[in-house]
Amino acid sequence: LYPPNSSVIGVIGEGVVLPCYVVAENFPEIFSVQWIFNEQSQKIPVSTYDGKTQKEKQDERYQGRTEFFHSEFGAGNMSLLLKNIRSSDKGSYTCVVSFNDEYHDVLIELKVAGQWQFSLSFYSKMKH
Repeated sequence: LYPPNSSVIGVIGEGVVLPCYVVAENFPEIFSVQWIFNEQSQKIPVSTYDGKTQKEKQDERYQGRTEFFHSEFGAGNMSLLLKNIRSSDKGSYTCVVSFNDEYHDVLIELKVAGQWQFSLSFYSKMKH
């Protein structure tokens, strides 16, 4: 899976893409993908797509806030769009993709910024 373990920054109230791509010669039609939020005490199945049934499930905390890029599944894009970010969303997420009885996973760290923090750090980058 790609990218190797990495981090992304999301802004409260906005959306962010948690990146996850399968790099495979011939990606099978039947696969499943699960995004897991690694909370200290438990793992929360944020969003799961089952290729056999073509059904998607979301944990209630994320209800209506996550989307897969269905049209890009064939190209190996397993990324998850997380909308309307809350401060409680920050932490580490695991993307687990399984096909042909193999499991692949990658860890993404989500850092969450308030809107003013983000614009300030963006501005200081632009100035230099």
